[in-house]
Amino acid sequence: MREKVLELYEIGAITYCTNVTSGDSLSPEEAEYVASQVSELFLSRLAESPYAEDVGVIRTEYELGCVITTITIGASLAGLYKIIVDYEKFKSGLSQLAKDLNGVYVRVKQSLRRNGSTYVMRINLPDERVLEVTLKKAENQEIKPSSPSKSITSRSRK
Repeated sequence: MREKVLELYEIGAITYCTNVTSGDSLSPEEAEYVASQVSELFLSRLAESPYAEDVGVIRTEYELGCVITTITIGASLAGLYKIIVDYEKFKSGLSQLAKDLNGVYVRVKQSLRRNGSTYVMRINLPDERVLEVTLKKAENQEIKPSSPSKSITSRSRK
């Protein structure tokens, strides 16, 4: 059975910080591994939510230092309608879903003894008016949807 691939319109991002043992610096491969664990945990929580059919992860990026993982989320056209109709419920649910990962320990790939504690840093979700504009542009095909990507990419600090 083929997995259904949603076309998603970007609606926001959630950024997590994973602190590793002080004095440790991670390789890009280790940071990518940490980010992939955070992303998978987020996806597993999202799969249990009422929006699982309509909202997904477009991309996951990480930065080095402590590992900063940014998960960009998107919604299908049907999902945009649902979110706009019940915006406060969606916003509250997304916030709780994101915070469910606070304090979660993830392993650092190269060592069984090394791990890092993760917490949500920021939730970037536009207000209803911005989502209404996104919906209108999507309906008029002024913006293109994205397909979800399972790849984890490095992002340089700005």
